[in-house]
Amino acid sequence: MEFLNPTHVVTGHERLTEIFGCWPSFHDSEVISIRLERRGRDQWEGPVAYVSVHVFEGYREAERSAEVKWRNHTIVTFRFATVVDMSLNGFNQQNAIQDLTFETEPPQNRDITWVGPAYRVNFRASFGVGISFVCRSVDLDTVERTCPEESVYA
Repeated sequence: MEFLNPTHVVTGHERLTEIFGCWPSFHDSEVISIRLERRGRDQWEGPVAYVSVHVFEGYREAERSAEVKWRNHTIVTFRFATVVDMSLNGFNQQNAIQDLTFETEPPQNRDITWVGPAYRVNFRASFGVGISFVCRSVDLDTVERTCPEESVYA
């Protein structure tokens, strides 16, 4: 398996890199919601997973300041198509993740005829949900510049 640059995997990545200046780290980001659908746009695209994440950027106003402040609060919803081999555990009231990674990996599910690339997606848990699966494509479905009202970062 090889770790991939997300900007080479995620269609529409420019919508996030415009906000953050680069692909954000997703460290301490929070998974807000997960929606699974058994069918995609056609009979070959499903199952589909939508994962919404609150991502933001930490900064210090002064170089030696101990206080970290937060900016660029954004809720991004990813759309993953042809999802197989999913593992999901630990969903709770916060769902902070260590990081979000993309790797190359052929699917283990022999029931699906696979054409094109396969990506192993990992939302590595920090406190709460951990998600891992293989999919055929990754798109940014929505990008909204806002902080969730119930967030500890609000």
